[in-house]
Amino acid sequence: MNKLPMMALVAHDAGAANHIIYWLLAGDIDLTYVRISFHGPALIAATNAGLQFDNLALDQVLVGADFLVAGTGWATDIEKKAMRTAIFASIPVAAVFDHWTNYDKRLVLDDEVIAVDEIWVTDTYAIELARSFYPNADVCLKNNRYLDYQVRNISSQICDPHKVLFLMEPIRALWAGEKDAGEFVAFHYFLENLSVLGISGRIDIRIRPHPSDPIGKYARLERSDDVINVTVNNDLPLHQDIAAAAWVVGLQSYAMVVALEAGKKVISAMPNHAPSCVLPHKGIIHIKEITG
Repeated sequence: MNKLPMMALVAHDAGAANHIIYWLLAGDIDLTYVRISFHGPALIAATNAGLQFDNLALDQVLVGADFLVAGTGWATDIEKKAMRTAIFASIPVAAVFDHWTNYDKRLVLDDEVIAVDEIWVTDTYAIELARSFYPNADVCLKNNRYLDYQVRNISSQICDPHKVLFLMEPIRALWAGEKDAGEFVAFHYFLENLSVLGISGRIDIRIRPHPSDPIGKYARLERSDDVINVTVNNDLPLHQDIAAAAWVVGLQSYAMVVALEAGKKVISAMPNHAPSCVLPHKGIIHIKEITG
């Protein structure tokens, strides 16, 4: 019997890495026939998920590989360089798209578009986006095992009606007229509109930093008074943080989609002068649409 093709997996950013990790855990990708090179947030996510594997250096992972599956992150060029190296070696490449933003930049390295063979997505919204930007690639719909896992664990827990989870994510450009980063502006915008949203009484807000945020970034937002208690922590798995909260607030992060799928009240705190939230999912409450 011939063995299965050897697949190389390369990831840095947590978004696409989470999909790859849970395909491995679910058996969609056979761990016996893979070579893995995870870095940064991807490596942390894999370790937290309990995945057992030998982690190879980037210059080793393609040795003996018949196919490459790579994430499409923004923080480094690690994944893009692996894709370009694989194509040069005539190894087919699939790129994993985990979100609905920046499609025009996800496969660009040194001002050139990387001509991948396949793009893997996990919902129908992303299919149309990917096809519009990369018509020459085969866009494939894959099972969203990561979402399934998170929702399954969230649904089994009871939430506190006074708890709010604020999902932070870095906005890498200043919005018009602002001197502070967009994530801080959005947080204050949310606080200013609590009554509009129907959130009253003393509330407990837990800020969950993004995996790429430096430690201590949101310390200045912590407070405790008779009305609001704000803490910053990401020591719990995402599904536990979402499960404990009645309200889940963010800008346009993937974790908001997880919360929405789990039946939570989900709010986008993108203010009026910010770009529109890119999440295409129905059911998200947009503060700017309420306030006008």
